[in-house]
Amino acid sequence: MKKKKNISKDVSEETAKKKKKLITVKDRSNSQGASYTSPGMRFAFVAKPKHEHTDGTRQQVTGFASCRDGVCNTVRGHVHGAMKTSTYMFGTDLPIDMENIRLLMVKNIGEKEKVDAGIRDKIFSGKAVLNLYEDLAGWKRSKITTVNHSLYGKQTWLLTGSGNWMRAANLVSMLMLIMRVASNHGPLKTDNIEELDGNWKYLCNTRPTGPDIPYIKECWKKFSLIVEHSK
Repeated sequence: MKKKKNISKDVSEETAKKKKKLITVKDRSNSQGASYTSPGMRFAFVAKPKHEHTDGTRQQVTGFASCRDGVCNTVRGHVHGAMKTSTYMFGTDLPIDMENIRLLMVKNIGEKEKVDAGIRDKIFSGKAVLNLYEDLAGWKRSKITTVNHSLYGKQTWLLTGSGNWMRAANLVSMLMLIMRVASNHGPLKTDNIEELDGNWKYLCNTRPTGPDIPYIKECWKKFSLIVEHSK
């Protein structure tokens, strides 16, 4: 099987890009959203580039949440035009992009000093996991870039990927679960699917009660099947 691009190269490329001007994302009022918390990533959607402000900044359109159900509910509310909560106000907030996934990620909101020094390696390993499954499905590969958030600074990342991830709640949930596990237990081994499967087994056997591992234990064997049959 073709060997995938290694994480250290990804991180080196991302570090080199820091010399360029970072995308700035403007916070959404009441951006913390749902009160449910997880010791991992929190997520929010970002508007399409065509909705950027006159100064070039991009707009966060949903409140941050770590609960996967909560994030998926914002997408459902957008699609059905029925979401009016502190997380998303249909008709008031800018629309969620359904043609591409544009997911803002932040680690430990309000606790910048506690952020793991190796978090970038962990996050990019999560992106590499997504790329393996995207290759199986024949989708375009997701990319991650550091952004400058108006509240949380440069400890924020923007994942941009195929709109196929937005086609069903289980796909959005799968993506977020992978990124949460990577942020808590990474870097993950991602040279190929076989190595990744071994990594899932290792985590399930050695950290059975760790953050998000009970979920992974129940569903990792179905990840390949889910994306291959979501074309």
